Amino acid sequence: MFFKIKLLILVSILVPFYMKRFVFEFLCTLTLISIPLLWSGWDMPVLLNISFMMDKLSSILMILSLWTAMMMLLLKSNDKFMNLNIILLLMSLLAFFSVSSLMSFFVLFETSLVPTLCLILGWGYQPERLEASYYFVFYTIVFSIPLLVSLMWLVMVSGSKYFYFSDLYKSCSSVLSFLILCVFLIKLPMFMVHFWLPKAHVEAPVVGSMVLAGVLLKTGGYGIVRVTSLMKKTLVNSGFMILSLIGMIAACFVCLYCIDLKQVIAFSSVSHMNFMITGLMVDSLQTFTGSVVMMVSHGLCSSLMFMLADLSYKRCNSRSALINKGFLMVAPILSLFWSVAILFNMGVPPSAGSLSELLIITVLTPTFVFMLMYSLYLFFSAFYSVCIYMTINHGISNVTFYTIQVKESLAVSAHLIPLTSISLMTEFMSV
Repeated sequence: MFFKIKLLILVSILVPFYMKRFVFEFLCTLTLISIPLLWSGWDMPVLLNISFMMDKLSSILMILSLWTAMMMLLLKSNDKFMNLNIILLLMSLLAFFSVSSLMSFFVLFETSLVPTLCLILGWGYQPERLEASYYFVFYTIVFSIPLLVSLMWLVMVSGSKYFYFSDLYKSCSSVLSFLILCVFLIKLPMFMVHFWLPKAHVEAPVVGSMVLAGVLLKTGGYGIVRVTSLMKKTLVNSGFMILSLIGMIAACFVCLYCIDLKQVIAFSSVSHMNFMITGLMVDSLQTFTGSVVMMVSHGLCSSLMFMLADLSYKRCNSRSALINKGFLMVAPILSLFWSVAILFNMGVPPSAGSLSELLIITVLTPTFVFMLMYSLYLFFSAFYSVCIYMTINHGISNVTFYTIQVKESLAVSAHLIPLTSISLMTEFMSV
């Protein structure tokens, strides 16, 4: 009887989601209700029950998920199956960000793979989406087996299957820390295990790219924050930090010779995520806060840039930077949006990206190697950003443009407003 009641409730929730208007109104209401959680002053996690918990980090990422889902629904047409797919993905993410059980944490971490895979296969543009799906599944599933084995071993050793009741600090060895962190670093992803991300972005529809860059990559960062706060620091953390420093510069080099706008944005995401990893690998509350701010700022900025790439594709029928040019003359509003997005991606003040970088580098400044690598990162990041700006905005365009629609302008504004206001809300972003 109880199972039937739960099934009836689930059906009653999902049926209205076939209609885009009800979905959008529901997400707007849920987001407005969730935002005051940032002012709750939670310093410790609040256990809703034995299986679910909430803290500031959870509420921040849940609001980011809701906000991104609203933008996705605002852009797309009334595709009922896509709406249902987005809602199922959103439900799995909300559950993942609030679960306290180790095994449920793993299951929900992998569950988000299915709706994303459906978005790539069902609404992708080219036949190469099959190869992109293969890479996505291979990296996500195969490398998750060590995580499953490690979590099962931790449950047996610690005697508890919940995060805040298990003594992971004493149970984790260096090998176990390596196996657990590898899975989350692949999801971020760290350079050298990033090959699935550009392929998935290029073949995914705009909503797939938005949710992948805006939220799904943050599941890796969320997992690192959860497990590293309960594990002792080892040489594994230092090794990953060195690799991420190298990776953030290498990804900038790759951006310099890419002409596909989606590939440039994807490798730019890899570069930013590698910089975020350096903050997560340091045992400091300030770098953790900087990494969380970077998660949110990157989620909004990368989602915005993928949306702008799709708007350009609809007008030029190409993602090539050699064809998408001359926007300054033929589409000044789109040119303005691209310019602002590129500036935010560079981390120009008062953007949230500049605040997150400042929080991280002030802790790591005494390290000469870090400052050298960070200086190179700043130079090459600014270099490829300026190249994108010059290519898109200048030149002669041979394409007939139609004007930006109202809903597209609203979606862009909904990305830009949080990006500028986050820097004023640092005390609410601290974890």
